[in-house]
Amino acid sequence: MLISVVIPAYNEEKYIKETLLSLKNQSAHGFDFEIIVVDSSSTDKTAEIATEMGAGIISVPKINPGFARQKGVEKAKGEIIACIDADSSADSKWLINIVNHFKNENIVGLTGKVLSRDKSVIFTLFYLFFTPVFYKLNFLLGKTIFQGQNFAVKKDAFLKIGGFTNGIISAEDADLGNRLSSCGRVIYAQDVLVRTSARRLGEGSKIAVRWPMAYLKLVWGIDTGNYEKVDFPSIR
Repeated sequence: MLISVVIPAYNEEKYIKETLLSLKNQSAHGFDFEIIVVDSSSTDKTAEIATEMGAGIISVPKINPGFARQKGVEKAKGEIIACIDADSSADSKWLINIVNHFKNENIVGLTGKVLSRDKSVIFTLFYLFFTPVFYKLNFLLGKTIFQGQNFAVKKDAFLKIGGFTNGIISAEDADLGNRLSSCGRVIYAQDVLVRTSARRLGEGSKIAVRWPMAYLKLVWGIDTGNYEKVDFPSIR
């Protein structure tokens, strides 16, 4: 079984080396995997660093992580697609735990636990307590939402539902996981762990506002007004 690890990246030269090193350490478990970095027109050395470390590179316009992941999955050769962000580090057993879960043929997707790798007490507590409760509660209520920094899918199931919904700017990860449940079982796997940077939440980003708004509309059908959308261009 080949696993394809897809990493969307934009100007991540300070972080991507650590991400890729955490993936290189997975090779000790004795299964094959490829690493695909989808570079969204970075203006720094992201692509150069990824190439030096042996990752495959796909170049795309800067749209959003969902668009980048979509293009990565389309090029991937693996039966299983594992997604992690370029500023996140995988636990040493990340991939082997993913592989073990997919030995259950009924499982078509999973999302895992995310912890903060920053020193901020606020973000450490956010990822340690609020995030797991939020995702577990959604699963209990039948909403099998993904965390974009840490999820895996069967490629055939991903393609069957058309992948990410065209044009969604935010909460495309939650939308994907929720729709994937139409193909089979989707689980929350505590042993599939990554540690991520919360810096974008602390940089005055719109994420903290637009993700919940899009989540409520896409997952629960609650009208939260207009939210940003953009058409995904074709890439050859």
